[in-house]
Amino acid sequence: MSFIESNLPLDDFPLARGGVLRDAQITYRVHGEIEGGEAIMLPHMYSGSMDSMAGFLAPDGPIDADACAVITPAMLGAGASTSPTNAHPDQRGVAFPALATADDVAVQKALLDHLGVSRLRLLVGFSMGAQQALRFAVTYPEMVQRLVLIAGTARTTAYGRIVAQSLGEAITGGPGWRVDGDALEGRHRHARLMSILGATHEAFLPHRIAEAGVEDHEAFIREIFEADYGSQDANNLLCQIERWHGADVADGGDLVRALARVTCRTDVIALAGDRLFPPEEVVEQARLLPDCEVHVVGSAWGHYAMGGFDAADIAAVHRVITDALA
Repeated sequence: MSFIESNLPLDDFPLARGGVLRDAQITYRVHGEIEGGEAIMLPHMYSGSMDSMAGFLAPDGPIDADACAVITPAMLGAGASTSPTNAHPDQRGVAFPALATADDVAVQKALLDHLGVSRLRLLVGFSMGAQQALRFAVTYPEMVQRLVLIAGTARTTAYGRIVAQSLGEAITGGPGWRVDGDALEGRHRHARLMSILGATHEAFLPHRIAEAGVEDHEAFIREIFEADYGSQDANNLLCQIERWHGADVADGGDLVRALARVTCRTDVIALAGDRLFPPEEVVEQARLLPDCEVHVVGSAWGHYAMGGFDAADIAAVHRVITDALA
């Protein structure tokens, strides 16, 4: 499916935690033609990109951009939209300001306004993408007609904050949130930690390793996790981790009241065995949504059920999205 990729300049964009993001811009793709002010939006996950959302699109996925245009915005701090690696020189690298999920939603709303989109037929997010999608539905409930959240929470729990902090400290080697220099060793520590938190212990058994198409568990970590996270900029990762750590649609207030703002039908998918966003925590918070159906799917791959190692995991998620579009 072809798409148009572009950038929307946002000038000096005010941030939820104070200050501005200088010369900000959001990078995005539009698949299909926007008609009648309606589209589908797919914000991406931590360490992901616009490419990461391609699996949701036809012919392999359940979303047909010929039937309804699909917008995939690049998350702030992930390398394409304004990030530590491409920011204004005064905010580059360690000087990049702290962001909130509310900032992602604000730039997404600016993008939709620019594109003439007033209704989202469907909003789908996975992991940090789910945190963005839910925040959008809380902030602009009148715009969202259907919501699908995969392995994400409305408020990062105490456990989730420890996970995020540990991932950050794996990169920095200490409690800091920013690094000077390359930090490749730290990014590899982070990759190994992600491998054991994202998947279950069963994923490291020989027959599961074979499913991943690698020789042994060390190759599994090296060729899949280190190859991915080791190729990304340390400050970009830390910028995203910091936002994950502090994600909260209620901004410290009443979570029940905040989630009551969501007016659309919501499907929440929890991934069995996930230790990044444990299904118990995902389900507990999902129960606070006014009109919600919970689905628990997945196998030994936990959070990485979305990685395509087991076709049945992907098929189960796609069925939920197909039903949401019906």
